[in-house]
Amino acid sequence: MGMKTTYLPAYSCGENVFAQLALLVGSYGNRVLIIGGETALSLTKQSIEEAISKESGNELQFELYGGECSDSHINRLTYIGRSFKPNLILGVGGGKAIDTAKAVSNQLGLPVITIPTIASTCAASTFISIVYDDHGAFEKVIYLKKPPVHVLIDVSIMLNAPPKYIWAGMGDTL
Repeated sequence: MGMKTTYLPAYSCGENVFAQLALLVGSYGNRVLIIGGETALSLTKQSIEEAISKESGNELQFELYGGECSDSHINRLTYIGRSFKPNLILGVGGGKAIDTAKAVSNQLGLPVITIPTIASTCAASTFISIVYDDHGAFEKVIYLKKPPVHVLIDVSIMLNAPPKYIWAGMGDTL
């Protein structure tokens, strides 16, 4: 078995991390496809829009990931991405939402910035996506060409997540 070396993304962690988003996005272009879960996008959409709107001429498209990181949702969002022609993908939410965004960015050959909203997963920084079928049964692991380019961790969002996700994250950490 050969050795594989990968590099983890840069990350920002703290309060008001969305303030850095305009600078990060601006270094890639002005068309951003944001993929996330319903709850995650409801918590972050306004902050994302406010941060990125500081740069004039940005075009944002928000899409729900679909509930499972599955081939059908990855393909659907890849099709949307090909039509929208983004320069960058933002993945927002928990593991399945972020894994979906990473898989779409891999298909489109684009960088991805992740914004985890729960602490029970390491999806925000890894170079893999775990793929399920549309009913939630495990199917495969996709090894991505690159990990996310940056992870934005807003501690106020994490601290307000349901406690079960914080406990689950402790297990991942161990």
